[in-house]
Amino acid sequence: MTTPLRLRLASLKDGEPWIIEQQYFIILYNYLQPESQVSAAEAAARINELTPMNREANGEEAEEPESWCLEFWGAINEFATTRIWTDLPYLMEVWYEYAVTPERKDENFEFERWINWQAFSARVLQADLADWFRLTTRCFRHAFEEEPFQSDEFSECRIRGAAQWVEYSGERLFCSLDNLPDFTDLNPGKLYTGKGGLSRERWDFWEASFRALAENENSSEEVSLICDKAAQKMAAIAAVSAASDEQSQNPAISTEQSDHEMARTKECH
Repeated sequence: MTTPLRLRLASLKDGEPWIIEQQYFIILYNYLQPESQVSAAEAAARINELTPMNREANGEEAEEPESWCLEFWGAINEFATTRIWTDLPYLMEVWYEYAVTPERKDENFEFERWINWQAFSARVLQADLADWFRLTTRCFRHAFEEEPFQSDEFSECRIRGAAQWVEYSGERLFCSLDNLPDFTDLNPGKLYTGKGGLSRERWDFWEASFRALAENENSSEEVSLICDKAAQKMAAIAAVSAASDEQSQNPAISTEQSDHEMARTKECH
């Protein structure tokens, strides 16, 4: 008999736990067990019934959707500490399948789903729950290295997908530059001729690409803002790292500055 997963939520030990959290915990607990007969679709449907919109439609009072999402993803993050990311069978295969870049002929909802998937994957990477640097590099390669930017929803989708990795796992990515095995699927596209893999040279190329698109008159206002934000964050991450390196070589830097830089670079350790 397969050993069951032992899952818990610390918040449920409070004197008055949130009833909705109790309910979706039970759903997830039953679904994640190795010998569970509950399908993914069935579990998802049950959790969907607990969302504020559906509860309000049934005449119940409900919290704001943003609040519900924060609580739900907090629970998912807590589950992750039980190693379900590595213990669940075929998880990685399914994750890579969902991460496949959409095609130009796809509908807009496919683009949005893929962008959301990049954002969630980036959060998982930043939390050190999976080493998905190959997914990251593939996303950036599609966005910047394979063909010149075209002002259409497909190209913008790929740019927005790459921006998710900067927003939610930029620090973890920067700390890993030039430190990963040279996998074949990390090879660059034809528009980039520098060092392959997840390298500092490639990071700089991606930052410059974001910056160029932010200033491109053919970019939509939304994409320009997204690219400008991504470029600024990449530059800031690199600057903090450089300051940290300088501090380690210069003991004269004040303790106050040292504490500040250490707080901002703790993701590297």
